[in-house]
Amino acid sequence: MSVSEKLNDARLYGPPLPIHTGVIIEITDPTGGGHFGYIQDENGDRVLFHANDCIPSVIGTRHWPIGTSVSFNIAPENFKRKDIYTREAIRIRCIDAWNNQAYAHDHVEDSRIDVLNHGDHGLWGFLLRQNGERLHFSDAGRLFITTGAETLHVGSWVRHKVRSRKKLDNNNTLLFYAFDVEIYEEQVQEEQVHFAPDSVEAAWLAAAEAEPTPEPAPQPAPAKSAVLCLRPEHRKKSLRELARVIKPAAAVVVAS
Repeated sequence: MSVSEKLNDARLYGPPLPIHTGVIIEITDPTGGGHFGYIQDENGDRVLFHANDCIPSVIGTRHWPIGTSVSFNIAPENFKRKDIYTREAIRIRCIDAWNNQAYAHDHVEDSRIDVLNHGDHGLWGFLLRQNGERLHFSDAGRLFITTGAETLHVGSWVRHKVRSRKKLDNNNTLLFYAFDVEIYEEQVQEEQVHFAPDSVEAAWLAAAEAEPTPEPAPQPAPAKSAVLCLRPEHRKKSLRELARVIKPAAAVVVAS
């Protein structure tokens, strides 16, 4: 549980915490589960933060790059993650100009399928985004706008937008999911036909794609002398007698 969630669960009814602003200046493990770093506040001091205490942006990301402008509160002493840290940021919001609904509407990104399931209600799973976060997807409704969902597998790349909806049990929490999912056309063409390497179908496809066999070059006609010795009347003759027959014929071929 994040420090922000602990504060919400504690139901503190004291005065609101002061809001600070700053810029992310350091990030550790930007694509892994231990995403944390430091914010430089308005006074130039370093403040520790963890991605779990970041409020998702309009496209559902908590992992923001160095240079992102943020607003935040400072965790009270009894709610800090580590006692060794003097100041720890909570309720961190991205306040960059791009974090607006117009950006969310036009934003498109490429992600790889990390988890894929075939359930009673269709295809669903999770995409691994390029910043290391996961995003839910399914083929329900119009979430897929291209055909070929049956060819997808773990590792396939798709292009998509991001939408959100409120949780039914918590009006303050948003669920983000992939929307307008497109399957790369080249990927569909490569994956629509797949046979075992030693199958008859694979052999047939390989033969169809192979280059046509070149026609053999024409061979010169055999010499008359060689054909002459194969005539029926010469089959029982000895080699000496055949030589006498072939010599005159070879002389005629050379002369011609």
